[in-house]
Amino acid sequence: MSADAGLVLVADDSATVRAIVRLETAAGDPATAAVPVVFLTGRGGTAEIGRALRAGAHDHVSKPPEPTELLARLVLADRRLYAAKDSGRDQVRLTG
Repeated sequence: MSADAGLVLVADDSATVRAIVRLETAAGDPATAAVPVVFLTGRGGTAEIGRALRAGAHDHVSKPPEPTELLARLVLADRRLYAAKDSGRDQVRLTG
C-alpha cells in the first residue's frame, strides 16, 4: 500500500491470512496507517468481519455490495480521513 493512496478497497473472498497480514503491516506503518481501508468480502460472518477490522480495516462491506451502500461507506471513509487530518490526528480506526 502506498502512502499516496487516498483510499484502499480490498476485495477478497474471505479474510485470508495474506490480506490480514497486509492490513496489519499497513496499519502499523506510520506512512500508511491513516489511509482508509474498506474490506469487501464474499463472506459476511462476524468472525471474518472482526478479523478484518482488528487487522486495520476501517470498514467492511459484504459481497455482492449494494452500490448505494458501497459508495456511502467509501465516502464516509474518505470523510474520516480528512476529518482526522484537519484535527491533527494521525489515524482513524473504527472500534466495535
